[in-house]
Amino acid sequence: MTLFSEIYGAYFRIAAAVLGRESVTERDICCIVEKEGFRDSVLFVPNKLIPGEDSWGLLEDNGNGTYSPVTKNPPVTVVTELQKRWLRAKLSDPKLALFLTDEELTALEERLRDTEPLYTPDMIRIVDAFSDGDNYADPFYRTVFRELLEALRAGEITHICFDSGKGESKHGFFLPLRLEYSPKNDKFRVYCCRTRYSNLTSDVIVVNLGRITELRRTGEIPGSTVAGESGSQRCTEPAVIRVTNERNSIEEFLMEFSSYEKKTETDESEQVCQVTLWYDKYDETELLIKLLSFGPAVEILSPPKLRSQAAERVRKQYRLLFGE
Repeated sequence: MTLFSEIYGAYFRIAAAVLGRESVTERDICCIVEKEGFRDSVLFVPNKLIPGEDSWGLLEDNGNGTYSPVTKNPPVTVVTELQKRWLRAKLSDPKLALFLTDEELTALEERLRDTEPLYTPDMIRIVDAFSDGDNYADPFYRTVFRELLEALRAGEITHICFDSGKGESKHGFFLPLRLEYSPKNDKFRVYCCRTRYSNLTSDVIVVNLGRITELRRTGEIPGSTVAGESGSQRCTEPAVIRVTNERNSIEEFLMEFSSYEKKTETDESEQVCQVTLWYDKYDETELLIKLLSFGPAVEILSPPKLRSQAAERVRKQYRLLFGE
């Protein structure tokens, strides 16, 4: 089975977008190519679409500056065998129930019942992750997730009741800013901006969806805007990490932090890599845990606060294992 299907390549997407219109101008064609193609596609693809000696023969000239497809029906995108197998595998992921209804899940399972999954859950081994993830099959959890997602898309103020990490019951009116999934914790969390009299404040909090006990959408749109609408707060000073290549640690480190904005400087003679990481302030604790999981292969050079926090965690762990 071929992993790559050319019908989903850039040129096929361009042709499908052009053939999906009743008529197009040369400018329309160039705009579609710029949007769907590569940086240099606009240099030659339009000439292949516009009728001429070297064209693909997909359009005919109407004589008034416009071109029409030679096909009678719009192009149909088929589902490849690889995509079917991937969908069949995804049905075993409990998180899929957050995005689909029970009826949709049942219909998919029926359509794909004779399709072999691309992989099974037992083929994947997850390490350095907590085992007490959220219960994605819980009907209330699914309702909370979908209501938050709709409120986020609509920019709507929501009343949320939740239990804090200390077990305290809290509530308030918040504007959901973004939903985020943590693979390490196997939990979803929502970044919210607290509102006061339908206006946004500077107070942004993070709530685990599993701690929400009640949620109600108000239908209100805030009367002010918030700086950094995603709720993220970029660190004022990036973390500078020295990574040695012990047990191939450099490659593993770069894979672990592949989603982070970073700059790397490698000294091949010393087999050492210095990585500058930019991160969200709310993720500082998770970042620290990830860094410490590499043991002596990494050294936090700066900022001083992050370095001291790491040192304190190591001291606490030492006292737990060996006493004072």
